[in-house]
Amino acid sequence: MNRDELMKLDKSEIIEILFAIIDQQSDKISQQSDKIAELEARVNQNSTNSSLPPSSDLFPKPQNPRKPSGKKVGGQKGHKGKGFKLPHPPDVVVEYNPVECTGCAHVDDCPASKSVSDRRYEVDIEIKTVVTEHQTLRVQCPRSNEMISGNFPLDITGTVQYGVNLEALAISLNTSGMVRDCR
Repeated sequence: MNRDELMKLDKSEIIEILFAIIDQQSDKISQQSDKIAELEARVNQNSTNSSLPPSSDLFPKPQNPRKPSGKKVGGQKGHKGKGFKLPHPPDVVVEYNPVECTGCAHVDDCPASKSVSDRRYEVDIEIKTVVTEHQTLRVQCPRSNEMISGNFPLDITGTVQYGVNLEALAISLNTSGMVRDCR
């Protein structure tokens, strides 16, 4: 309805139309308020108050409330370290002379003044293969005059095969092989 049509109506008809419009707008406002409340509830969901995974959180986690101490990162001076320990004394010692000593005619005169200036350790493993030949023997029985032969153990099934220790190492490294890099 336009303005000219409204002006032709009497006062009671205009009031009825206005109340109808107000009722429609109230219903619409109520629907919009419900929708806003639903959307706000959805936005406020995160991994702590719903079944959503932490990766779906939209806002970053709050920062650590600790204040910086001013100290350097890591162990402080005087702190006894708990680093990598040697399993036993070195099996091999390799000495490195200064580069200037290479080819020096007086290198044999220096042992009295030689001293160790620094040490570094390398811990490694040496795996030695052990090949075992299994033989079944054949003999002629003196009682029955038959040729009889021995039998291989049940776990020796192939002509060439891996031993139980090598299989166990391979399985260990493959399944629980959390081998840490010590460097």
